[in-house]
Amino acid sequence: MSHRASLQLRVGAAVLAVVVAVGFGVLAAAAYGWIDLIDWFGVCGFRQRHGLPCPGCYWTTAGMEFVRGRLVRAFVVQPAATVFYGAALITGVFALLIAAAGVDFAFLHPPARGRVVRYALIAAVVILLGGWAVTLARAWAQGMP
Repeated sequence: MSHRASLQLRVGAAVLAVVVAVGFGVLAAAAYGWIDLIDWFGVCGFRQRHGLPCPGCYWTTAGMEFVRGRLVRAFVVQPAATVFYGAALITGVFALLIAAAGVDFAFLHPPARGRVVRYALIAAVVILLGGWAVTLARAWAQGMP
């Protein structure tokens, strides 16, 4: 099920774990009012131009709810975002295990890695489109064009 991880794999996993931790840290800082992400990223240009929410609309709000532990609320706000944040959390945990303990999981090796990546990308597209559909349906129900 697992092997000993190489130094290169451990360093890469450590970088990934730090990136995931920083991302969740930024969301937590925004959730508790320490920073304002609108100052960093501005307002959605797609929404300003077309009057409809984009596939990424409400991801930040869902992320702030996610880091506060309000998973159901995050799912209601933006279902796709909540699934992706959960996947990012799991990825961060696996990366931390690889980096800190040196565990190299067998299911991440070729040819399994190719299948995992392919299915993950297909699932990501389906989830993203489903989340956008929910966001659009909600917008239309509230009277947007």
